[in-house]
Amino acid sequence: MAITDRKLFLSTLKDARSRAILLERLKSSILNNTAVDLETVPFAGTNSTNLDEAIQCYIDYGELPLSGKLEDFWKAYEQALQLDNLEEEYGK
Repeated sequence: MAITDRKLFLSTLKDARSRAILLERLKSSILNNTAVDLETVPFAGTNSTNLDEAIQCYIDYGELPLSGKLEDFWKAYEQALQLDNLEEEYGK
């Protein structure tokens, strides 16, 4: 259905912008505020080879891991976090 009302058009435009800002904040909180560098974590995705790319593909396009399980994002992150902690504990 086409928007033909000025007020509704401007309101929808403002809503779209505020949601775009919220999306960028959420993506940043996931991708930039992690304990490990997600670009260094290998991951099997349809169009991705690391966890950073895979998460962005999921957020932007709905692409799941090759396994089809959303939980695999967490498993890969958790494993990298544990490995990072071991390296810190025993020295790299």
